[in-house]
Amino acid sequence: SANATSIFSIMIPPKISFISPTPENGTIIKEIKSFKIKVKTNEKVQAVFLRVIGRINQTIPMKNISNYEFELELSSGEIPDGRYIYYACAYDYYNNTGCTENRTIDIMISPIIEIYASNLEVNKTSNITIGVFDIGGINYVRIQLFGSVKNLTPEPYIFENATKIGNVTIIHQKIYKWPIIAISPGKYEVRVFANDTLGNNKTVIKEFYVYNITKYHRVGEKEINETIENETIASGILEEYEMEVYNNISRINVSIVKLNISAYKNVSLKVPSRKIELEVDFKGKGKMEANITILDNEKEIEFMINPYFDEIIRNETKKERILRFVRIDAKYENATNFTIRIPFDPSGIDINTVFAYCYNESLNKWFEINKSGQRIPYCENRTIYKFERGRDYVLIVTDKLSIFVVAGNTKKVTYRPSPAPAGAAAAPVEIFEKYNIVTKELFEKIVENKNLRYKKYILVPKEVLASLLSVASYTYKYPWFDELKEYVEKKPENVTGNKYEIVYKYVKEYVEKAGWKNTLILARGDLVVDSHAAIVLSKKLNVPIIISEPDYIPNETLKLIKEIKPKKIIIIGGPVAISKEIEENLKSMGFDVERIWGETRIETSVEVAKSFGYPKYLIITNWNSSDIAAYISYLYKAPVIYVKGKSLPKAVYDYLSKLKEEYQIPKIIFVDVPESIVEEVKEIFD
Repeated sequence: SANATSIFSIMIPPKISFISPTPENGTIIKEIKSFKIKVKTNEKVQAVFLRVIGRINQTIPMKNISNYEFELELSSGEIPDGRYIYYACAYDYYNNTGCTENRTIDIMISPIIEIYASNLEVNKTSNITIGVFDIGGINYVRIQLFGSVKNLTPEPYIFENATKIGNVTIIHQKIYKWPIIAISPGKYEVRVFANDTLGNNKTVIKEFYVYNITKYHRVGEKEINETIENETIASGILEEYEMEVYNNISRINVSIVKLNISAYKNVSLKVPSRKIELEVDFKGKGKMEANITILDNEKEIEFMINPYFDEIIRNETKKERILRFVRIDAKYENATNFTIRIPFDPSGIDINTVFAYCYNESLNKWFEINKSGQRIPYCENRTIYKFERGRDYVLIVTDKLSIFVVAGNTKKVTYRPSPAPAGAAAAPVEIFEKYNIVTKELFEKIVENKNLRYKKYILVPKEVLASLLSVASYTYKYPWFDELKEYVEKKPENVTGNKYEIVYKYVKEYVEKAGWKNTLILARGDLVVDSHAAIVLSKKLNVPIIISEPDYIPNETLKLIKEIKPKKIIIIGGPVAISKEIEENLKSMGFDVERIWGETRIETSVEVAKSFGYPKYLIITNWNSSDIAAYISYLYKAPVIYVKGKSLPKAVYDYLSKLKEEYQIPKIIFVDVPESIVEEVKEIFD
């Protein structure tokens, strides 16, 4: 009888379960906050999606944070009120599907109410502006005014923002502008009640005052200097705006103004309509002279704070926007503290990331203001008595005036507006496909994706590019390369010194700012290939790259090593790149020395990639490397793999095949390689 062979497949779906900090079943959220949904699988899977069913139905890809864990961060402020059912499903590499149990979550957030009611003069018209917002929909709004006022308009509603979900129109934002006339002085009150479509209620009360004004001036481009009641003197040069002077209160409706004030007690300089408010407390009789500059336009701000603009745009993964620029140059006597309230436009901004920064002109650096009771030694030894962050303002109480910038990150995308089929959705900000050839169009996307237009660039030898990139997160100086010409208007700054002096300068600056580092990466300084390959390892370990001649350590590099005193030095490249004598000398000096290398630069690049671990992105480029390949490696934590000729070297073929076997398939980025290489790589992974 003939032998028979049976072939069969075992198809077991992956197991997936919710883990902490995922909200428990039946959780109720009554405030705006972020929360995470996290799952764990029993095997490596190709994708995990969260399915949300409720007033908005979504299929959302979850982020892979380890081999078996995935998470997704959501904000209750961006989800309409209601009850939602959610569960997660994992898809393995054979398209088997496993899902968690169903859980419910109730979003029950009361409407957000903002009231803008400024102090005003008797018998003058003023506008009360009221904004009501609820992402789930507004059902009813009631506005009441208490005090001796005349209501000039029976219909205060002026603006409405609505969206359509299915056949239902949901009104989620209303803005009211209510002109009034105050009849007599005193305290007044605006009371706003709002009710959303699910019955959540909120009431907000705002007080304002009506004054009898002792003096009033309308000023063009001329000086004023008059004595007001209580010996308050106000003088200034204004540009086509007006100045109103009260008893110890001055309100200036200008963007740029020069002031000269002498007063008892305190003076409040209030710039209405989204400008600033500045209050000064005097101890006895005091004086203050001030020049105030306020800028909102990002281009004007960039010009004003050049060349240190890029120090605030310091986050590599999120776009940070400068919201307001305020410069107060002031001289004062007997002033005890200053309260400055800086409003900003919150549109598209993650409020939790908004902070203020003060500037030290002697150090030419910015320092973050982020909490009350903060002392900032390097910002004129400034004390921050109070720091408060509101929905659309920051408030600072401090003992010194200065230059302030308010900045915040753009919002994260937490869910997509339409359901995505299983396995088909991509990350919201992803610009790379499975295979990518770097063209002019793709490079332009990289420039926009990583905000390269607004960084500060320096003109340096190509051999130091990797070293400067390894420390750029603290020095804010980025090495220039020619392909940036088309996208960056600012000319790069020239840097003097040889390549080893330049590396010494910027790595030393990095260590002074970031703190002592126990590891350094050492690569050859006569060629760029090994240092470019080392960039991804530098990013992983968060350590600098320094360079050396192949057969001796230059004085500047040796001095740097002795001053930093690392515990460990990682050499990139074989004995031809960095000699055995250098390795032995470093060991004799007491350093722990590790060498990552292969027989050629190709094998060395593969060994560095292996040391990095499983990459999300992988660059394949010609064996002479390029500045673009190095920059992409830095920006996306992508190992650089070198190839030569028209076919894959054996070491590279084996490395890619191993990734395929272990189901760790990165997105491939090709830089300056022939089509035959591209096709061979596709054959491996497809």
